[in-house]
Amino acid sequence: MEESSQYQTRRLPVMAVTWLMITFMLILCAHTASASTVIFQDDIFASVDSDGLVIDSNNNSAGNITLKFGATLAKTILYSQSNNRFEINAPLDLGNNQLTTARIENVTSLPGGAPGLTAADKGRVVQLTSTDSAAPGCTVSPNCAAGNYSWSGSSWQPLDNSAITGVPSNTLTLDNDNTGGNVSLQFGRVLGETLNWNNAALRFDLSDDLNLTDGLTMGGNTLIMDNDNTGGDIALQFGQTLGKTLSWNAANSRFTFNDELDISGALSTQSGDLALGANPGNLDNVIIPNTTFVRITGPTTSFAIRGISGGYNGRLLFLINTTGVNMTLTNNSSTSTAANRILTNTGANLITAGTGIAIMVYDAISSVWRVISFSG
Repeated sequence: MEESSQYQTRRLPVMAVTWLMITFMLILCAHTASASTVIFQDDIFASVDSDGLVIDSNNNSAGNITLKFGATLAKTILYSQSNNRFEINAPLDLGNNQLTTARIENVTSLPGGAPGLTAADKGRVVQLTSTDSAAPGCTVSPNCAAGNYSWSGSSWQPLDNSAITGVPSNTLTLDNDNTGGNVSLQFGRVLGETLNWNNAALRFDLSDDLNLTDGLTMGGNTLIMDNDNTGGDIALQFGQTLGKTLSWNAANSRFTFNDELDISGALSTQSGDLALGANPGNLDNVIIPNTTFVRITGPTTSFAIRGISGGYNGRLLFLINTTGVNMTLTNNSSTSTAANRILTNTGANLITAGTGIAIMVYDAISSVWRVISFSG
């Protein structure tokens, strides 16, 4: 009895220790099962007979699943369950191997919206599936149409047909599918200058000036300047530095040259009639046609012209009296406006005996008409 009692006394501590160990193992197993991280330190798995390593094999994770490299390095391959994709937080080097069966990110609007992305996002590439007019680089017409775009660090830049370094043909065809309407070749997304085929008017339109460094050959008979009728003066300039021009002076309704004009052939000008009444008498500030040759008709009695309006520097006037009655050109008449007066250069009036002609030129410095020839 004494031995049995001693045996039981020794047996109780052993059983207690055993239960404690079992309890500890159960707690340890429970803790390991609930942990989200498994740490391997200098382990080699070459001898492990397995077809793969499964993370979250019991499907307990409701969030992201991460394969992490280094506690401090913290580089990860993460599967985002919310985005349904793998995400890598470091550059990926494929070692000159191909990336096959892949496509870039598809978006209906460019990431970042109107504010855009940050400089750190430079190089991000997406495929836009619809037009975006809000993102940086897209606010100017024709905005960002569907296509591939790259973030430059400050704006989105198109990748589709952004540069054509060469084509195997002599012809680049726009609107190859013949959808019709206007067809444009645009230079610069922000600059926005265009060479446009205007389908309604059947012509090409340029959005800005055209500078030709060589000859211009035209198949048509007409070169139209100011085709949009914006008005004002219109100039044809010869030479950027030379700066010689043939200009239409809108205010005075005439062409002007800013240098001499050498005509090797005959000079022909239009004529116009100045119809006066039968008995006009003395005429001041006479309004004449906008022509070089002016034919006077109408009077049946003698008359006098004491001033003529419409003079400008160098204007030539051939004034022809066709009436058969005497015409007097009054010298420096005070009854006409000072800028319309006639200087006969004789100090006296000039009178035709019936038909006659006076040739005058306007002197803008003295603001008078000067008679340079008279026949009557």
